[in-house]
Amino acid sequence: KRTLQMVEAYGVRGREYYANVQMTLDVVYPLVYTLLLAVTLTLLYRKKKYAPFSYVNLLPFVVLVFDYLENGMIVLLLKNFPEQSYTVAAFCEVFKSIKWFSALICLLLIIYGSLKILPKSKKMKDSSTANP
Repeated sequence: KRTLQMVEAYGVRGREYYANVQMTLDVVYPLVYTLLLAVTLTLLYRKKKYAPFSYVNLLPFVVLVFDYLENGMIVLLLKNFPEQSYTVAAFCEVFKSIKWFSALICLLLIIYGSLKILPKSKKMKDSSTANP
């Protein structure tokens, strides 16, 4: 219901502007962050051959798919206003929740992977300074 209230509150010009942003900038931006997350996860987990880490770099593409699905629902709501669809709004919220949950998992995996390589880096640095 909150989503529908937000769409209504934008006004005619706001809805047109937001729909244009969703169909232009919000097509490119998810691709950029998806590739950044995928490359980061690949670099952190590339030597891990066991499941689930061998496929962890695909998780950002789950975020991408649900971001695009959410954006599609938003555009439908904006373009079809004043007709309001509770079903489309509900799907929008579900897709948004899945997107953010997947993004959180990506972030946690990046933090975990970074913390796992820190001790190795510190040991290598300590051993190189101990043996000049």
